[in-house]
Amino acid sequence: MDIEFHYHITCILARRGGFAREDAAAIAQACQYTDDNNDKYRVRLNDGRVYENYISQTLDIRYPKNRLVRIYTCFHFLPGDPDAEAARRADGAMHLFNTTAGAPAARRALQTALDSGDVHRIGIAAHALADTWAHQNFVGFEHAFNDGRGLLARLTPTIGHADFQHRPDLPTLVWSDHRLLHDSRRISNKDRFMLAAGALFTAFAAHNGLDDVEGRWAALAGDLGRAIGTPHPGARRCVRGRRARLAAYRTLCPDLPPYDDRRWLRQAASPLARWPRRLGDRLWRLASRWPLVGGLLKAYWPTWGRVRTFRATDAFEGSHWHRFQDAVKCHQAFVMEQLKPLYEQIGAAVRRRL
Repeated sequence: MDIEFHYHITCILARRGGFAREDAAAIAQACQYTDDNNDKYRVRLNDGRVYENYISQTLDIRYPKNRLVRIYTCFHFLPGDPDAEAARRADGAMHLFNTTAGAPAARRALQTALDSGDVHRIGIAAHALADTWAHQNFVGFEHAFNDGRGLLARLTPTIGHADFQHRPDLPTLVWSDHRLLHDSRRISNKDRFMLAAGALFTAFAAHNGLDDVEGRWAALAGDLGRAIGTPHPGARRCVRGRRARLAAYRTLCPDLPPYDDRRWLRQAASPLARWPRRLGDRLWRLASRWPLVGGLLKAYWPTWGRVRTFRATDAFEGSHWHRFQDAVKCHQAFVMEQLKPLYEQIGAAVRRRL
């Protein structure tokens, strides 16, 4: 899934699920920022202390393997039931870390976040749960279980759905997963996205004590289905239809501001880097607007050892960015505890810090 679901659709679900406008916007921002929180920061506080964040995403394929396992399995590829009917493969392969729709660990993470009342943690957990539908039948680290077909698949690392590129993330795409049994190979992303949306809405509405949750979801599902549009096997057509889909989402949730992945950070801290680093960051962000250039940069640029140094503003304590980063740490700790038996079974030495 990408920004369409994690930001726009998540805000719609949160608003219709009973959250106030400000809380719904924060949940949506946190949900999408989970994908964009891929830089390490060292923030110098006014009292001399230093605050360091954990990242919740990386596209750097050269990242140390044990850290990739921690990032992907906690935030994007939560393991579920390897015996699930939808996970049956033509080659009979199974994997303990196979992502399956509605994975219990992801559901528990969302319920714990809702119980905490922390909108940032709710957004992060909503991201993790929704991704269990889009990323099902992949594992969150490099493994032959993820193998795709074709020349490009042979050139890319078999991490998550990298061999299948962005096919699992496009809302209206219909595609084929050759690894599955013949009658399960046809994948309609819209069907998966609607199931994920239903799970999130139900959790939100139940948490906020709304009545007639099924009836409310039936009405919203109709609106949301029309906004997403008709499934189609052409990826380019799916991409070209994004503008119309975004306009439709805005009619369902006019309160949502345009997404800005730096909004929270600007409110909390300011960079200490000299102009060459700032210029380099600007060039990086500009190049990343083009999928091919940005994809190559993110895959091969050595980012995993880089730490950005910032100085805290007076508003740092209690800022959205600070609270989001604390929520990342809480979510990670909770999920790692849930998955501890699995880590032990595969002998994974997963680093808690990044």
